[in-house]
Amino acid sequence: MELIAVKVGFSYHSFLLLSADLIQKAKVRKAYAKVKAEELASAPSKSVYDRADEEIEEKDGLSPEDSATLELHPDRQAMLNEPEPERPPRPERSQDRDAQNRRGRRQKPSAFAKEMAIAEQRRQETQRRQEERDFKQKNREATARARRPDQHGKRRLGRESQALLDRVQRVVGQS
Repeated sequence: MELIAVKVGFSYHSFLLLSADLIQKAKVRKAYAKVKAEELASAPSKSVYDRADEEIEEKDGLSPEDSATLELHPDRQAMLNEPEPERPPRPERSQDRDAQNRRGRRQKPSAFAKEMAIAEQRRQETQRRQEERDFKQKNREATARARRPDQHGKRRLGRESQALLDRVQRVVGQS
């Protein structure tokens, strides 16, 4: 293995010593981990709770089974011996009232109901203006077409009269 010494204030010799020291420490850690794993595998494991119970036994001289009894606390025993007080019967819900509530319930108002209504009004207004623009454009084109002279240079009075009639009807309808 070839080591590359970097100029960071260390000489090549001290660099080799440091790298050899680090390699040695890694080998020691690895060997220790193996020994520890073998030790844990061979020894029967006891949980922390078992160890705590053993310490208590040594101090008190009692086993944990002796200290725990199956007897109930006197207050709890008295409560169990008392007769159960009778509760008044619950009034049953009527089916028709429940159905009425379900039908009568209003839907929760949408958080943006006003905004949605305003947006819808704007959309309708925009659509109405667009239709009006289209109508005026169509009418202008029809009027221009009607005023154009025919092949003999005469005005087309039939077409022009129709365009004028449409204009009069629109003016009268608005007022």
